[in-house]
Amino acid sequence: AGVLNNYGFVASIENMDWRKDSGKTVKQIDAILKENEWLKFTFDFAHASAVSLELTKEYLEKLRDKITQIHMSYLDKTMKDHSFLHQHANKRIESLLRLIPDSVPLVLEAVASNQADLPLIRKEIDYFRSLN
Repeated sequence: AGVLNNYGFVASIENMDWRKDSGKTVKQIDAILKENEWLKFTFDFAHASAVSLELTKEYLEKLRDKITQIHMSYLDKTMKDHSFLHQHANKRIESLLRLIPDSVPLVLEAVASNQADLPLIRKEIDYFRSLN
């Protein structure tokens, strides 16, 4: 804690996806946060939902008050890059999105790999706005 505090910025940990050995479960992240109270928590929706939608719900229910920002995109085990969540939306995902606190900033994390993909950013923003 002392080393990071000397630099005058806020440090945050992020939950991991299925490819990592640790940092995937609510229990693991909660333990890290309890041991390091100065750390904040960045929730990655795609990382959690790629493991399971139940895990996503558990994060949003149990660590809700510790989330300082949310990375929004879609990812599954067949994909190389994060994609736009609106392209994969369904009622189950939308029910989870409604658990997100209004006060938490969303970071759009999908990959727009070329100029033709840029309109997808607007569609993603419109999609999130439509959920309110």
